[in-house]
This record gives sequence, structure tokens and C-alpha cells, in this order.
Amino acid sequence: MTIGRWLRGAAAAASLLVSGPAAADAPAHRAERLLIDKSDRTLTVFFAGGPAVTLKGLRFGPNWMQGPKRQRGDRRTPEGDYRVLEHRTSREVYPEVTYLPALYLDYPNETDAAAAAASGIDPGDAIMIHGPHPDVSAALLQGDWTDGCAALTAAQMDWLMRVTQEGTPVTIQP
Repeated sequence: MTIGRWLRGAAAAASLLVSGPAAADAPAHRAERLLIDKSDRTLTVFFAGGPAVTLKGLRFGPNWMQGPKRQRGDRRTPEGDYRVLEHRTSREVYPEVTYLPALYLDYPNETDAAAAAASGIDPGDAIMIHGPHPDVSAALLQGDWTDGCAALTAAQMDWLMRVTQEGTPVTIQP
């Protein structure tokens, strides 16, 4: 598939993307890395040899502006370098997971774990990039509502699941 063909559908995906290729065309390309910018509420997907795609309107934990996640229950979103550990899509396989589909990240990483151990606190776990719960109304999902994850719309999440794979690097910055 050529980059020109890949770019032609961008107008159809305008509500999903800030800029970049159409969601329908992107699965032929795999993400090289992801960048989450908390202050801009964006997730940028970088592709090798192709244009980046920026998703907008991310939601975080309600305390995300107080700095990075430090401990279980602080409802902050971590900051640093992570990797996608796993794609989770099935409620049959993962009945305990509320928000699916989800990209599970390797939080806490070594840096987070060492900082928590030095402070004698539990850093928490189960940080992911996920969509909304299908049974929750859109009105309840306004504002920052996660326990520290990065949340996207269902359409954005479906697209992101198709272009990422396990091991994809993810940087989360303030």
C-alpha cells in the first residue's frame, strides 16, 4: 500500500484523528512507538516511514495534574517509558477487566518500582490504554474518570488495537 493511498481517507476519520491516515487504511502499518502527552490530551502514533497519527481527547485519572502516579489508589497517570505488554480484548478470557479492549502497559517499570520501594509504598499496577465501558453513558465519561489509565473513545481504541502490537514502546509525558 502506498503512503498516498494511506493518506486519502484522512477526511473520513476527522472526528477520530487530529491528523494522519484513515483508520480503515492503517492496519497495513504497525506503530513504531506511541507518545501520550497528558497536557495536550493526545496520543501520537509514530509509524516507520510514514506520517504520524494523533488521537485527541484522552481522559486520565482525576489527579493527573498532581504529577506522575506514585502509589496504588492515587488516581494519577504515570509518566515515563513503558511498553505494551498485552492486548486484552475478551471478557471471557479476562472477566475481571472492566474496560476492554485494552493495551496493558508494563507499569510499574523498574524506575517506578525502585522509587516505590525506596518510599515503602505500593506503586499499584494494571495501567493501560483503554476505551470506555460499553454500559456507561457518554455523559458519565466526561472529564477525567480513570484510576490512572489513559482512556480513548471506542472507535479510537479499536483503531489503536489494530496498529499496535506487544512490545510497542509507549512514552507518557506531562
